[in-house]
Amino acid sequence: MANRCEELPKDKLISFIVGYLCSLITSSALVLLEHGYRVKELYGGIAAWETLRFPEEELGSADSAA
Repeated sequence: MANRCEELPKDKLISFIVGYLCSLITSSALVLLEHGYRVKELYGGIAAWETLRFPEEELGSADSAA
């Protein structure tokens, strides 16, 4: 992953949505932190995201292509 992190936008917050069986998320978040990215982990999966009413962005939209 470290060799591909430059593909992610550094000007945006990277959110990791953590389900029950995902043990590699924290390791991935640490790699991005070491490369200067802003990251957050959200435990509870998509249900937590929806409950907290966080914004959604479709893949391929004009904003996500930048």
